[in-house]
This record gives sequence, structure tokens and C-alpha cells, in this order.
Amino acid sequence: MYEDICNLVMDQFTSFLILPFHRQRHVDGSIESEDQTVRRLNFNILQKPPCSVGILVEGQRHVKCINSRDHIHDQYPLANSSTYTIAMIFIGGKDDWEALALAKRMSRDKSVKLTVIQFKAVGGFQDDDGDRMMDKQLLRNVKENTSITYIEKEVKDGPETLTYLRSIVDDYKLFIVGRRYKREDPQTVGLHEWSEFQDIGIIGELLSSPDFGGKHSVLIVRHQ
Repeated sequence: MYEDICNLVMDQFTSFLILPFHRQRHVDGSIESEDQTVRRLNFNILQKPPCSVGILVEGQRHVKCINSRDHIHDQYPLANSSTYTIAMIFIGGKDDWEALALAKRMSRDKSVKLTVIQFKAVGGFQDDDGDRMMDKQLLRNVKENTSITYIEKEVKDGPETLTYLRSIVDDYKLFIVGRRYKREDPQTVGLHEWSEFQDIGIIGELLSSPDFGGKHSVLIVRHQ
């Protein structure tokens, strides 16, 4: 299957591939389905991506399907919504660059309202791995774009990041985050020991957790 997908990507000159997360939940947080074959396939593709890849975690589904027109807004809240709110979470690095590029492209749609939220370590401390100049340049472009809302949030550790994410989770319909596999920065210190699905990264996993309500969707991005 991995080879088939890679061949298809090359044949179609695909630049971005979106794959479904292996677990789906009902609106009450219970597991609707879990496919370990999909999980293994996703992991293999993420390890050796044929192009940039996104893992899409869809918002929780209702336990029962509602067909009545009177309830269509409850079942499909976007059906009557003129604005689609997206938050891109930026900490830094190549996966975040790719996630930001995708978010900016999506924001060209007039119905999309994009907010870029940068988590910055208190005191500005962060390991210099050669990527910081690019981080600054990309964020400078975001700040100059009047159609994008930019928020800078200083945090001292992972728990502060977690608390802030909880406070905004109901404000957006889609979160776009970089995978940042096995990377730990001051902004995520103390969170990895709680991780169950490291393959989607700690921020992606937090936002996908049923503890966050699950009404929003999450797209976790891995650069090629």
C-alpha cells in the first residue's frame, strides 16, 4: 500500500497528501472506530514521505444521525456559517513552516478567517538550530498581512501551553499544526510523558484529545 501511494503521488505530481487519522470518535468522546492498519500506513508514510503530508483528525461525530432540516445546523454547524475560523499554531521549524504555508494558502478563500498563534518561550530562550532566522522571516510576513490575525503568547513550559490551548479551543473550527516529531522545546516541556500517539506530535495529539471537546478538526503537517 505504501508503494502504491508513493507511485500515485509521483504520477500525479502531488505536492501535498492528506491522510485520515486512524481513530474516530463520537461526540460523547467514545471511540467510534480504530484502524491499526491505517495507523501503520500513516506512520510509514510519515517516516518516508513522498511529498508533504497532513494527518486529518476530524471533529467528533454525533452518536445518532439527524436528518431533519430543523436540526441540520446542530448536525452540520458549518452549513449555515459564513466564516470558517482556522488557527495555525507556530513554535518553529520545518514542519511549522509547511503548516503555515498551507494555512496562508487556505486563507485566500474569503470565507476563511486565519489566526496565527506563536508560542514563544519566556525570555526568548530557545535552542538555535539554524532555523530561527527563517522563523522570524515567515512571522514577519504574517504580521505584515492585514488579512491574518497574529497572536504572540509567551509561555514558560508545556503546562502553560496546554492551559492556553484549552482556553481557545472553542474559538476555531480547524487547527493546523506542525508535526514536530520528537522535538521538545521550552514550550512543550513536561507534555511528552502524557503522549499516546507520538506519530502525530505532542501539540497535534493534545488538540485531538477528547479532553479538548473534539468539536474542532486538527490537521497535523509533516514537511517532505
